[in-house]
Amino acid sequence: QILERALIQQEGSSYAVSSLNLKSTGNAATFGNLTNSASSSSAVGSATRAVFSNDNASNQMVYFTFATLGNSINFGTVATPVLYNAAGNSSTRGLWLGGWNVSNVNQSVIEYITIASLGNSSSFGNLSAAKRGVSGCSSQTRVCSAGGYGPPAYQNIEYVTTATTGSASNFGNLTTTNFYIAAAFSSNTRGIWASGGLSTGAGQTIIEYITIASTGNAVSFGSLAQGRNGPSGFSSATYGYISGGNYPVPMGGSNYNKIDYVTIASTGNSAEWGSLQQNGNQHMGAASNCNGGI
Repeated sequence: QILERALIQQEGSSYAVSSLNLKSTGNAATFGNLTNSASSSSAVGSATRAVFSNDNASNQMVYFTFATLGNSINFGTVATPVLYNAAGNSSTRGLWLGGWNVSNVNQSVIEYITIASLGNSSSFGNLSAAKRGVSGCSSQTRVCSAGGYGPPAYQNIEYVTTATTGSASNFGNLTTTNFYIAAAFSSNTRGIWASGGLSTGAGQTIIEYITIASTGNAVSFGSLAQGRNGPSGFSSATYGYISGGNYPVPMGGSNYNKIDYVTIASTGNSAEWGSLQQNGNQHMGAASNCNGGI
């Protein structure tokens, strides 16, 4: 049986990717390296693979096989290389949503890949507006994205049906506009956003959730012990994880190397799961082989 595992890009070395056991508390461990250096990437996962997008300076995608320690393998290219984008997946498709290109222009584009194959991304549709710092979560049928910044700071939640193509539809609203580069994760029923902040503001401790199969506004879930900007979010079927980030301001301040978690089916405050191998920076890619979209 394959270990329930997440792969997390690490700060300090833009090449390093660590592994985290999602069945028991503990620290991240060495897994392998990305082919190319990347910052502010994102990732999607199936039961067997994690696919990482690169940053806005490169259009390359790479993948890892969860069951095998080692370095990444080339997957294909994205049509629009960006950073600060959202990601989500079903068991077969991975989606990239929004982001910021190399010319510092926000994007509304949604692209998709078939995770089990190799190849370049294809056009899926568009978000309602061009924005960066959006965060995404998934069920087996939907990908939801929320937050982000233009300006203005966005409060809305949007969704697409993963098996089809088309532009995003309105879902509802977050409780605040302060979800810039937030952590997002999900089970097959609930999507959760945690921490993050405005592009010029301090990190926050807010955690809130939606029921993915319906539409409506997010409601309060609990709080983090430490608010920060740009944490990474990922999940198992049971737990949601919030790793890394920095505080008290987006640029500079102190990097946070802890991995916190919540039980997705309940509500409440986060607890500590373990630590990253290195301090976590903003919006490092992360994916698991047992997330809500699988």
